[in-house]
Amino acid sequence: MYCPNCGTNNSNDAHFCINCGHDLSRGTQEETKEYRMPENGYHTDSRPGDPNKNWASYLSIIMSVASLFISFTLIPAVVCAICSLVFGIIGLKSQYKGLSIASIVVSGVSIIVTVLLVVFVFNIFSSFATALTPSYYMW
Repeated sequence: MYCPNCGTNNSNDAHFCINCGHDLSRGTQEETKEYRMPENGYHTDSRPGDPNKNWASYLSIIMSVASLFISFTLIPAVVCAICSLVFGIIGLKSQYKGLSIASIVVSGVSIIVTVLLVVFVFNIFSSFATALTPSYYMW
C-alpha cells in the first residue's frame, strides 16, 4: 500500500507510513492503493501565498539584520532599514509571511537604535563643545 501523503510503498498491514508517519489506518485500502505523483515530479508546497515573492522575504530579513549590525553608520543603516521595510511589505504576500513580519520588526528596531545613537552622539558632542568653550566667550 502506498502512502497518500508521501508515496512511500509500505507493507499492506502497516498502520503508519515508514517514511513520514502518516496514519494509514484512517483511509480504506482502496484509497491508499495508488499514489499519483504531481505533474512536475515534485511535491508542491502547501503554504499559502505567492511563491514568486519569496525572494522579497529572504532579502528583507538579510537587509534588516545587516541594518541592525551597521546601525552605527547612521545613513547607510537607515537606508538599509527602509529598503528592508519595503521588501518586507512585498514579502507579506509570499509563502514566508512570518519571515517578512520578523524582518519588519527588526528593521523598526534598527531605525530606533540608529535614532538613539544619533541623539546620544549629538548630546556628547554638544556637551564637549560646551565644556571646551572658554568662559569669556559665553555671555
